[in-house]
Amino acid sequence: MLIKIIISLCFYATAAATATEFSTESVAPSVPAAAVSSWARSDIECAVKCSAAGPAACSASAFLPQSELCLMSAEKGADFSEKASQSSVLRRLTTASSSGSAGSSWSRNASYVTIADRTFRIIQHRSKGALSFAQNWTNYEHGFGDDVDFWIGLRTINELTGSTPRVLRVEAVTWADELFIAEYSGFTVGDASTNYTMTYTSYLTASSNMTGDALAYHKGSQFSTMDRDNDGRSGSSCSVAHCGNGGWWYSSCAYCNPSGVYETSAIADSLKKMMWKYATGGTYAALKSIQLMVQV
Repeated sequence: MLIKIIISLCFYATAAATATEFSTESVAPSVPAAAVSSWARSDIECAVKCSAAGPAACSASAFLPQSELCLMSAEKGADFSEKASQSSVLRRLTTASSSGSAGSSWSRNASYVTIADRTFRIIQHRSKGALSFAQNWTNYEHGFGDDVDFWIGLRTINELTGSTPRVLRVEAVTWADELFIAEYSGFTVGDASTNYTMTYTSYLTASSNMTGDALAYHKGSQFSTMDRDNDGRSGSSCSVAHCGNGGWWYSSCAYCNPSGVYETSAIADSLKKMMWKYATGGTYAALKSIQLMVQV
């Protein structure tokens, strides 16, 4: 059976965008697998790491469940047969899609991840750090991104969740390569008249492994950016003064800040960094990668 896992959508402002998929479709191996290895908990996490590495570094991956290793090769036709079964090998597929530009006609093409029998649409992904998330209100409304890191836009998130509450899933990877998950039921984001107020019903402990619910601090908050202060803090803007000019549902100020400044190591105890408090044992340490998605 052919399985496709869409890991991330590549966006460009003026050129045609591309959607990156990984598939188990049989491809005749053409070269020995000169692969690098990394720790992973599943074939999905392995594919996410391959996607984040980019096609020049990873065009095929194989997950070894016994050793929890992810093998990655720059060759799409890499032969993993000596170490992995064909069903665990994922190869990069690239298909054309439409173009878009931040703040005006941003591409609405969807980016999905399939986890077991559930399908999620990614609303935010960060793992490279080249793109600044210090963006204005208009860009957070319409969406922005590059080939790896992106935000699909508040309008689109409202379209997905405003009348149909969804399950929100957060996946945060620490600089120790540990994956932490938080899931929430009844996630909704209001429309522009509410400044895109966010709320949810409950934190799903059975499908989460974080040490607490960081999003609870932000529940019921309006969205804020560096040029639009809707947070609950008096006297200063959370985005500008404390949270790295990012856009988020800041309260006063943050237990989680996925739109904060991207660091290349686990910089500790700073609200300005890309962080999710209970993915790092209750600290504010910077994360290696994060993605947010809603079940569709």
